[in-house]
Parts: sequence; C-alpha cells; structure tokens
Amino acid sequence: MIQPDGGLVLRDLNSTNGTYVAREGDFLRRLRQDESWELRRGDLIGFGGPETIVARSETPDITVANPFLFRYTPLDDDTDSGDDSVVEAKLPLAGQHARARKHSEMERGDQDMDCEEASTSSGDKDAKKAKTGVTTAKDVAQLLSNHLTCSICHDWLAGAHTLSCGHMFCGICLASWLSQKQTCPECRKPNASVPVRCRGVDNTVSDILNHNLVSPNTKRERRRKQLAWDEVGAGVVESWTQAMAQRRQQAMSNAQQHLSNLTAAPGGVAAPMAMPVAQQHRAGEHAPVGHFTRRANQGGAGPAARR
Repeated sequence: MIQPDGGLVLRDLNSTNGTYVAREGDFLRRLRQDESWELRRGDLIGFGGPETIVARSETPDITVANPFLFRYTPLDDDTDSGDDSVVEAKLPLAGQHARARKHSEMERGDQDMDCEEASTSSGDKDAKKAKTGVTTAKDVAQLLSNHLTCSICHDWLAGAHTLSCGHMFCGICLASWLSQKQTCPECRKPNASVPVRCRGVDNTVSDILNHNLVSPNTKRERRRKQLAWDEVGAGVVESWTQAMAQRRQQAMSNAQQHLSNLTAAPGGVAAPMAMPVAQQHRAGEHAPVGHFTRRANQGGAGPAARR
C-alpha cells in the first residue's frame, strides 16, 4: 500500500505460506496478518518462506535457498551509482585540460619547445593512460558478467556448478531446479551426470567483486547466496548422487527388460537367432563339392541312419 507521504507499506493478506521481511543485515521473520511493515531501503522480502525452504520431489526432501527473495530499492536510489558518476565526471574534465594544453602548445609553435613542454606532454600521456585503465577495468567486468551470470537468477554465479551439457548455474538455483526437472534450464538437454563444482569460477567472481567494480548491494547479495550454499551444499550434492544412481539403475533395468522382450519366443523360451537367407545362400556357394555329394548320397537320412 502507498502512504500519503509516498512511502510503501507491506501487508500479508492471509497467504498460504506467508510473507517474510527483515531489515538489512537481520534474519527474515514472518509477517502477522494484522501487521503492517513500512519498507525502507535495503529491506529483504521473501515469499513462501525464509532464507531456505524444503524442496519436495521424488528424491528425499532437500533444503534449498528460497528463490523468491527480493531486496527493496526505491526508484530514486542513486546510492550505488554515486561513486561511479563521480569518477566518470572527473575523467572528461581531465581530457578537456589535456586538449587545452595541447592546443596552446601547437599555437606556440616549434620555436618554444623545451623541457617544460616535454614534461607537459608526458603528463598528458599519463592522464590518458589513467583514463584508459579505469575504462578498461569496467569494460572487462561488464564482459565477464555476460559469461559468469546464472541464467536462473540473472546474478553473479555463487557456488557455481556445471551440468553435463557445459552450462553453469548457481548451486542454490540448480538445486531448486533439479528437484523438479532433470534437464538443463538453458538448453533443455537431459542431465547425464552429477553437477560438477567450479571453484575457479567462484574465485574469479570473488576477485571481480573485491575490486569494487560493482555496487555494494550486488556484493552483499552474492555473499548471502554463497553462505547459503556453504550451509546446504553437502546435503544437496549427496541427494544429486543418490538420484543419479537411481536413474542409472532404472535405465539398466529397462534396457535388460527390453532385451528380454526382443529375444524371447512366444512361448517364453529364448528363440535362436536365425541366419538370414542371403547369408545361407552365400555360405552354400563357397561349400566344397564333396559336401553336396555326401548329402546327396545320404538322401536326407537322419543321424541314426548315417551311423
């Protein structure tokens, strides 16, 4: 609900699984039906449960992170972009000063070139290098975010795991997905093995976030997901291993049953594999002449007559 002063108030309208809220840095708690919660910047909101929920599937129940957690940020919040705007504002100003000094040197001509002009030119180059360095760092971080982002939560990878198809996802997000479907969330290919942990990817993401190239809220959210995975990761991997063993056992049983159905005779006795007619014909072509003579002399008699 919107208050007269423009603030927002959150209430739970008799929902089944409840609405959970918390101030920044606190643990989530469930809202009472008659309670109103005034939203502030940084508040954490959860639907259907607190930080973790129980995922029910054919395999034993596992505890996973709540995928419906949100952080409240007002539309007029410029806190995260304030530092970047200050840094970016200084760079064009330095470029303007450099261009002004270069223009004055050109007007002065070649007659006044001395050590002071050489020093000024060196200062211009240093300013350009500094500007290029800052821009490159942000560009690299933006480029890496395209490859190190989970396609389920659309955030930096935390507890990264790779499926058999090669796509990577957060451990918490993947646990919630695989509890319902055994396919890749991105390419929809069946998962053929237990997801593999990618610690190198986690270390790379941590290095990027520690260099202050992203907002503080992004760093806090990624840290929260990493701690959640560290808490439940061992149990999730064990459930993945058990589920994969059951799937393989079921596949082997189905294959054996299918093979039995193909090789069994109508009466239930295994039928011999008949030699194709063409193969019998080729075998007859290469048989010795004496072989046909003996068969003709025997006149088709049985084994007792031949003896």
